[in-house]
Amino acid sequence: MTSREIRVGTPWNAPGLQRFNGDHPLPGSLIADYPGYSFDFALSPADTANIQRAQQEANALRRDLSGLTPVPIAADIDEFVVSRGLQTQAMMLAPCDLHFLHTAPLTHGRIPWFLHIEEMITLFAPFVWHGISAQVDIRKLPAYRFVKRLLESPSCRGVFSHLRHSHDFLPVLFESEALAAKVHHIPLGVEFSSAATKTINERQGGRGGLPGTTFLFTNSWSQQESSFVLRGGSDVIRAFLQLVAKYPDVRLIVLSTLPVSHYGEEFRGFVRRIPNLMLIEQRASDDELVELLMTADVFLVPSVGLHALSVLRAMYCGLPTVVSDAPGNEEFVTHDRTGIVVPGRRGKTAWYDEIGFLHQTFEPVFSKEPGDFSVSLFQEMERLHLDPERRRRIGAAAREHVRRHHRIDEWRSGFRRLLNAVRPTLA
Repeated sequence: MTSREIRVGTPWNAPGLQRFNGDHPLPGSLIADYPGYSFDFALSPADTANIQRAQQEANALRRDLSGLTPVPIAADIDEFVVSRGLQTQAMMLAPCDLHFLHTAPLTHGRIPWFLHIEEMITLFAPFVWHGISAQVDIRKLPAYRFVKRLLESPSCRGVFSHLRHSHDFLPVLFESEALAAKVHHIPLGVEFSSAATKTINERQGGRGGLPGTTFLFTNSWSQQESSFVLRGGSDVIRAFLQLVAKYPDVRLIVLSTLPVSHYGEEFRGFVRRIPNLMLIEQRASDDELVELLMTADVFLVPSVGLHALSVLRAMYCGLPTVVSDAPGNEEFVTHDRTGIVVPGRRGKTAWYDEIGFLHQTFEPVFSKEPGDFSVSLFQEMERLHLDPERRRRIGAAAREHVRRHHRIDEWRSGFRRLLNAVRPTLA
């Protein structure tokens, strides 16, 4: 007798989940054909009947959290339950056996679920988020106890991360031996379309045909204005202004919306007047992005935080990739071997504490005053410009590293093993 297919609900486009990364390409790369499983993005209507069902589940969660010792303040419980989003939970009632969530445990926990995270900070959304955690004592927040209860509950079948740090420190953060058995590490894998992969493979020897050096900076998948700043765009502009004044044969491609709401509309005109800078303000398709990656000599992502997918995709394309020393980057880039690590973020804008929690502040990068980081970035960009052989060496090592350690088939086979481990027992 064969067991029936497990239907995995992926309600990433429900309002609350959409707010926190939604249908993001990183977890999206795991949606594939696994025997015995199907994935369903369908959402149920937030009609009266489903709202009532969701309210019943919310009340059940309230009762469960009220059983903690010492008993939490009722207002804190209510705030946490409300933060799961009643409409969102109503739309997550489409028939399924198991919910696949990512970023945050935005669930009432009545349907079995498992969760993908990068940094552990997002577990506490919306009470804590990137950039506002610098002074947070996480274990003193009411949400800490409530999230721990959700994670330890039988309905939570597992948590996995592509960061070794998150795997190692999640049980430490929550002081929970039970969670040690639930947390899994799966190395992130990258892929491109077959046509793009062919292009990348065929053009490995053709980079560097133009005199000088072409640098590429891209915004994130979301293309939000603030992401330009958080990914180091302001520092890139400052560094490139110095570089192009000294070396007229350098070029910079910027694929990003510009933060005019922060710097003012005149910032767009200022950027457009910079010599040898090509500005692309609309989203690029995957094929267009590959073309830019293969045109460039160096990829720049000197961000405040980790952007693992962007880093690995550039490395796969054979680009020497310039990152900051923000926590997490050390798991993917080794300085002067598989990339360039610019110091100056860790300890100032981001740092881990002794229990693995990520503390961040974005205030320094949104300052309109130039800081030391852009000077260090300029120096690394200058060294890469002056040493084409070093660029080739690092780019080749980066590509080989990704092909060995971040294969898409290994990423998916690890996910398949996780599915089998968290698979519910069905009647």
